Amino acid sequence: MSEPPVQTSVDDVHAHAHKTGHRWVDMAIAVSAITISVISLFVAIEHGKTEEKLVAANSWPFLVFQTTDNGFATDSRTLNFRLQNSGVGPARVRSFKVTLDGRLVHNHAELMARCCGVATASLEQQFAMGLISQNDAVGVLPARDGVNVLAWRERPGHEQIWNSLNAARQRLRFEACYCSVLDECWTSDLTSTSNPHRVEQCPIDTDGYSD
Repeated sequence: MSEPPVQTSVDDVHAHAHKTGHRWVDMAIAVSAITISVISLFVAIEHGKTEEKLVAANSWPFLVFQTTDNGFATDSRTLNFRLQNSGVGPARVRSFKVTLDGRLVHNHAELMARCCGVATASLEQQFAMGLISQNDAVGVLPARDGVNVLAWRERPGHEQIWNSLNAARQRLRFEACYCSVLDECWTSDLTSTSNPHRVEQCPIDTDGYSD
């Protein structure tokens, strides 16, 4: 009489694999079951890795810095200095640095003083000279969105300021460290053809560009 697949006692319930009565057949069945379990586990692990890669790909940010010259007539020509997220996921910008002729620039007032001879002035005076907006680049930048770090319009009587800032565009360099929502981080020189360098984390920046 064959052994029943399930036995009960006062202490526990014991399950027994069904046996054919043939040792080699039983062993082959057991090996097959173990093999199938190992393969299933491997497939599940690989599927999990694939899912992680898909999630990372769908949350990948890519920052570039753009400068544009819009308009043709005086009082309509505008310079925009824009940080743009061209990726498919939000960018958590942790640090942003600007250099002019190889030297750090800490804010737009310092930039305008060094490139264009604009002395320290109140915001009202700067707006009269051409300032449109200035914004801090550090923060969360949504996918396919950007922020104008600095925008400056040519004003009558202040054409030389605009010309000097326009010329300085070629001497400006940028660097940022930013992370995805999955805490994958990169540093980049923000050129449109750059290949961001992967880093473990963005360092705390106390000497960057801010307004």
